[in-house]
Amino acid sequence: MDDENRDDGFTWCRTWVSEVALADQETTSDFESGPRDLMVLDWEQVKGAAQAAFNVWVDGGELQWAKEVWDRTVAAGFANYSNEIERHRAAVLFFGLAGLYRDFCSLAWDERDAPTYSYWAEELNLDDFVLGQLVGPDPGIKKKDALNHVVNAARPQVMTLLTQIFGNVDSLFVALWRAGPDSANEEDDDCDEDELLTDAEILNDATPEKVAAYMWLDSGADVVLDPF
Repeated sequence: MDDENRDDGFTWCRTWVSEVALADQETTSDFESGPRDLMVLDWEQVKGAAQAAFNVWVDGGELQWAKEVWDRTVAAGFANYSNEIERHRAAVLFFGLAGLYRDFCSLAWDERDAPTYSYWAEELNLDDFVLGQLVGPDPGIKKKDALNHVVNAARPQVMTLLTQIFGNVDSLFVALWRAGPDSANEEDDDCDEDELLTDAEILNDATPEKVAAYMWLDSGADVVLDPF
């Protein structure tokens, strides 16, 4: 990916920051001028939600995949926040990663385990009023659907983030595949290194399910499973 596209891909983060600052100024009585201390929605804060969200398989590498991706998200500065709107946006990004992973599982392994964002959000103490601010003036979105709406709407940003982290769709596909049900066998101490699949072998073993999952990623990874 060239530098121009890379910069364009992350303009959403800079836009969010400017919008958030204005919204926070308008809705918070104790707003003060000047810079605010940045905080971080790090792995320890999302770990409880992650254990519920990345829990499709009994023995899989999905939780480790989530940790690695979120740690890199934190390192890139996209989990920083200085107010509640920004914290909620970071949480939405995290839930978006979980939603994309579950969509991938539904296509690659026909494991249709729909996301339950409202349940996972309990671990992060998300507020309905702040979620309403993120939705904006849309009378068609009910209060109970606000979180599902903003997470689904963040899918393009989630894909941009993952593409930047993994570099290309091939590498992203392999990482998602390795996080699935076969990862337990690969991590087995008794497993011979010669038995481990290479990235090329994973990509070239073109089952109909794999092809569908790959094409879905390559075309932008639209939302597949409707959240509860």
